[in-house]
Amino acid sequence: MRKLIALGGSIVMLAALALPASGVAAAPLASQHDNFMSGPHGAMFFTAQAAGRLRQLPMLRTRSPGHDVTPRGDRPRPLQPGTYAASIFPIALRITVPAGWRGGQGQSKQLAKPSSSFGWVVLSQGTAARARGAITIVTAYGRTPSVAAVVAGLRSRGRGATYGPTTSVKIADFSGRQFDGNIAGQAHVFVPFSPRLRTAAFYPDAFAYDQGEAFRILALDLRGKTVVVFLESAALPAEQFPSFLASAHKILGSLRFPG
Repeated sequence: MRKLIALGGSIVMLAALALPASGVAAAPLASQHDNFMSGPHGAMFFTAQAAGRLRQLPMLRTRSPGHDVTPRGDRPRPLQPGTYAASIFPIALRITVPAGWRGGQGQSKQLAKPSSSFGWVVLSQGTAARARGAITIVTAYGRTPSVAAVVAGLRSRGRGATYGPTTSVKIADFSGRQFDGNIAGQAHVFVPFSPRLRTAAFYPDAFAYDQGEAFRILALDLRGKTVVVFLESAALPAEQFPSFLASAHKILGSLRFPG
């Protein structure tokens, strides 16, 4: 389960399953009785009747080095099944979730910078305190390295993780690369976009996994911008992770990036 940690004498943000609530109310909720239709690969989507009442994923407070590392009440919120938008994500996004999921959207930024550097969406199963599988989608507001460069960096920076082969993947008609792995060491930190620095620094796009976690990481090319998707077991037993991956990919199959 991702969290805030100290690294090299400075706080590293792990945009995670634990991110503080901003108090900003979500957009008006659509009725629980909105009609759904089954799409390809089992994905669900709203009918035209419900499309006019598209909901926003709950807002989670912007993260920066100055925030409390262990805030309370800072988990993804319960979601009604349906299609959601994420207005602060760097790319226009729509995603459909079934019953039993939690979620939110947020930003992270460098110290002393007026604007945010990265936007993310998080979806998880389980309780607020104990996630049993999670999806995090993240990209930068500015330019990103290529898919190949991001994957190479994810597989080579840091210690404590083992990796399977890199394979091709296509999500929502966008191509990319993916690989699976496990955390064999005490923990491992992934930094998908920020360049490696020789001195201790705050990485607003850093993600940490705990010992024993299983994961799958996807890097997709969306019209020249790289979007990274982290799928993690969190508190889910490793033997149940393949089943979670199947559910997660159905949700990812519902992704739409208008524009």
